[in-house]
Amino acid sequence: MPKEMKEIDDLTDEILNRTLEVYTKVAGDFIKYKFRTKSTLYTLKVIPDEISNLETRINSVKNIDIIPV
Repeated sequence: MPKEMKEIDDLTDEILNRTLEVYTKVAGDFIKYKFRTKSTLYTLKVIPDEISNLETRINSVKNIDIIPV
């Protein structure tokens, strides 16, 4: 069962370090990010204005490819 994060601050460095892949999907007014770890799928809905901050943070902790779905 996926775990939903409510805010960008819920995305910790620990989760990012364990992340294997990141998927994105446009869902209405939001962009949904899916962080796949070995045991859990974490989801996060982000408004388009916050995308650059999030992607910068993802790449600063671990260089992961962001795959659009």
